[in-house]
Amino acid sequence: MENEPVQKIFLSDKNTALFECPKCHVSKEADVSKYKKLEVSIKLKIKCKCGNIYEVSLERRKYFRKDTMLPGKFTYNSLFGEDQAGILTILDISKGGLKFKMLTEPIFQKGEIIEVEFTLDNPAKTLIKKQVFVRNIKDNFVNVEYCAFNPDKHPEDKAINLYV
Repeated sequence: MENEPVQKIFLSDKNTALFECPKCHVSKEADVSKYKKLEVSIKLKIKCKCGNIYEVSLERRKYFRKDTMLPGKFTYNSLFGEDQAGILTILDISKGGLKFKMLTEPIFQKGEIIEVEFTLDNPAKTLIKKQVFVRNIKDNFVNVEYCAFNPDKHPEDKAINLYV
């Protein structure tokens, strides 16, 4: 095995993955359903018919995540306590949600809804304003899921769809 980068392979809706040898470019689809529910990262070594051995990482996320460094802001309106607003940096974006970093730890919690606003660095410089559901918080890093996403009806969702 040469110093090839680890390929990221996404699982299909049928719990299969398509593996392509980086040396000879022969592809093979395989059932990977036994890995779907595991909570750890999955790295596999694949041996191709050409003799090449390469490493892959199985990605169980529903959507590809695009790394970014987009500045933005957030607003949290609490039903019972203190509101919070501030700036953030979008670290990655997908058709399902975002990961961002805040300057300080949030006062909102997992399971709450906040609003984020940022501008894509696409040619149109599309302004995105989305309500998002907080999925996970670790220190000042926050993972969120869009409350709604419909590229056919909303231009900003269409822009995200094309961006990633």
